[in-house]
Amino acid sequence: MNISITGKDFELTDSLENFVKEKANKLSKYDPRINRVQVILSVDDGHHKKGQINMAEIIIDRPGKDIVVKESGDEMHAAIDIAMEKAKKAIEKQKGDKISRGKYREIIKGILTRRK
Repeated sequence: MNISITGKDFELTDSLENFVKEKANKLSKYDPRINRVQVILSVDDGHHKKGQINMAEIIIDRPGKDIVVKESGDEMHAAIDIAMEKAKKAIEKQKGDKISRGKYREIIKGILTRRK
């Protein structure tokens, strides 16, 4: 699995990069078919009342439909944690959808063959 990390509007530290790689590597246990995980981290300090906003965007390239998750927070580590958790749930949901459709196809096939 290829992992790319990009930092916009701030200096990406080695510890933050290692933190993201550690979290992103765990996603492969939920779907081993993941080809690439792209993580875009950015800091927006243009909010006059809220101050600095840390944003994490995760794009997961896998067969079928790609998964895109965005999350923001006061701290970068917290935003990354929440985004990774959402990505994990999205992967599990997509895997569940495919299994459900397959089961329904088999049920419908069985009903149609009994009518003949």
